Amino acid sequence: MLNLQKYCKHILNFKHDGPVAIDRCHNLFVVGALMSKKPQNVLELGIGTGYLTWSLIYALGYNGTGNLTCVDNWFDWGGIEPAGIDEIRHSGVQVVAPVSEDEFVKKCPTDAYDFLISDADQFLSGLWVDELLRICRPNAFMFFRNTNRKDDLPNLQQIEKRIRQLGLFHYHFTETSRSDERCHTGWLFAINNKTPKNVARPARIELMDDNPRPETTVGPATHQSPHGDKGTGQPLYLGLVAGENYGWGVCSDYLQRELSRKINCCILNSADGTATNPNLNGKLFQALTSVDFFPMFEKARGEKNFGYTFFENELTNASLENAKRYDLVLAGSSWCRDRMLEKGIRNSGVLIQGVDPDNFYPITAEKSTDDFVIFSGGKFELRKGQDLVLRAIKVLQQKYRDIFLINCWCNKWPESAKLMAYSQHIKFEYQNRSWQDLMNHTYALNGLDSARIQTLDIVANQKQREIYRQTDIGVFPNRCEGGTNLVLMEYMACGKPVIASNTSGHKDMVSPQNSLLLNDLRDINITGPDGSLIARWQEPGLDELVAQIEYAYHHRPEIKAIGQRAGEDLKKFTWTHSAKQLLDQIGL
Repeated sequence: MLNLQKYCKHILNFKHDGPVAIDRCHNLFVVGALMSKKPQNVLELGIGTGYLTWSLIYALGYNGTGNLTCVDNWFDWGGIEPAGIDEIRHSGVQVVAPVSEDEFVKKCPTDAYDFLISDADQFLSGLWVDELLRICRPNAFMFFRNTNRKDDLPNLQQIEKRIRQLGLFHYHFTETSRSDERCHTGWLFAINNKTPKNVARPARIELMDDNPRPETTVGPATHQSPHGDKGTGQPLYLGLVAGENYGWGVCSDYLQRELSRKINCCILNSADGTATNPNLNGKLFQALTSVDFFPMFEKARGEKNFGYTFFENELTNASLENAKRYDLVLAGSSWCRDRMLEKGIRNSGVLIQGVDPDNFYPITAEKSTDDFVIFSGGKFELRKGQDLVLRAIKVLQQKYRDIFLINCWCNKWPESAKLMAYSQHIKFEYQNRSWQDLMNHTYALNGLDSARIQTLDIVANQKQREIYRQTDIGVFPNRCEGGTNLVLMEYMACGKPVIASNTSGHKDMVSPQNSLLLNDLRDINITGPDGSLIARWQEPGLDELVAQIEYAYHHRPEIKAIGQRAGEDLKKFTWTHSAKQLLDQIGL
C-alpha cells in the first residue's frame, strides 16, 4: 500500500495550474486503468514535467509487475536533459532520450506494448498514428493527449479519425467543469481491438531514399558474415539512439547497419526483454547519455560492457563512478578521451565517426554562379559559433557585394538556441516564431543584408551534397565539439575546403594541409549560477576568421586544392572503417 500512499500524496501536492502537466482527473483515469489492467510493457512518449511518469511508477509499484519505458527528445528543454531524470532512472524506468520519438516508434517491433500514453510530437504525431497502433498489442490501452486542439494542433485530429476508420473502441474526453482544468483540450482513450485486417505493417522495414540501402531489422538481427575469423557465435547487443538528421541518430543508424553486415547483432528492445535483461549472453555496446555516463538501457548488462560517449561539458564524480561499470568507454574524439584520462578514467578509448561514401564524395562539377558562397552548418547555438559567422559576414558584406551565405542552422531545441543571447558578437532575441522568421529578425537586428543570406530548414542527410556543391568554402568556428563534427566531415568528404577552429574534436580531422585553420583561440570557462565550472571551451578570434575568409575569397585556386586534399583525407573515415575499429577494440 506504500506506493498507493505515495501516489495520493503526489497528485494532491502537485500544482496543476501550469499549462504543461495533464489534469488531475486524466491522471486518475490513466492510473486507475493501469492498476486494473496489469500491463507488462508500458510506453510513455514524452516525459514533460515527470508528473504522469511518477504516477505510472507508483501504479506499477502497487501492481508489483510491469516495466515502464519513457521516450523523449528533450525538445521542451532545449535538447538538454532536465533535472530529476536520474531519479526516474534509478526507480527502474528505462529512459530512452534524447531521441526522435517518431523514429523510436518506427523502429519498434510490432505488438511491443500493452499500454501506451502518447504526449509525443504534437505537431506531427497524428501523421504516424498507424505506427503507434502497430506497436501496441491487441486490446492494449492507448491514451492520446491534446486531441481536441483543432486550431493550433490540427494533425492530432488524425488520431481519432483513424481510430474511427478502424472501428476501434474509443472515447474522447473534451468536457471541463472546473476552473483549474483543461479537459477541453482533449484526452482520447482507445482500446486496440485490432484484427489481422487492420494490423499495420510487420516488424521489418525497408529504408527508402535516393540511395537504396539494405533492409534494417528492428528486432534481433542475425547475419552470417563474421568479422574476419573472430566470430564467436554469440551476438553483439546494441543499445544505440534512434533518429535521423542529427548527430547521435545518424551515427547510431550507420553503426548498426555496418556492424550487422559484419557480425551477428541484436538491437535491444522491450518486446523480447533484451532491453531490461541483466544477463545478456554476449557483449553489449550502448550509448551513454549525458555527461554523467548513464546508459541508454540501464537494466541491460552483457558478459562484457562497452559504452560510447560524446560530451562537451565537464565530467562529474558520477561520470567517474559510472565509467567503472564498463570494460571500456569509447569517446567520439581524442579530445573527449583526453578529458576522461584527466578525470582518472583509464578504461577509455576513441571511436571516430564515419562518412557515408555513397552520399558524400568529391564534387567535380562547378557551381552555377561566380559569386563567393560560404556554407555554415550545425544547429544554431553558442557552442557552434554561428554568432562569429554572422559577425564576420557583416564585415565582409560591407566590402564585397558578391559574398553570400548559405546556412543550415535549424535548431529544434529552443533552450539551446536561447543561449545565443550570451554572445558578445551579435544581438539575439529569441521569439516563438518560424525558423525563417527568427533568423530574418536576427539578421535585421545585426544590420546584415538578408538578401545575401539563404536560410535553410532541416535538410535530409542524403540531400546535403547538392547544397555543398553550390558553395565555395565551409566555415566552422566552433567553440567545442565532443565528436568530430559530422557536418564538417561530410563537407570535407565532398572535396570542399573548410575554415575550422583547431580545437577539441576538430583536431582529429583538420590539418594545415586540408584546411584553413583558426589557431588564435581564447580559453573560455562556462560557469553556473553558483560559480561551479560547467565547461571549458576555446573561442576563435574574429579577426583571424575574417582574414581566413578573405584569403579564401582572393585565392580560389589554392583553396580548391586544399578541398581536394580534404576529400582524399576523408576517404579513410567511413562507417565501415568505424565498425571495424569498434570490433577490434571490443575483441570481436
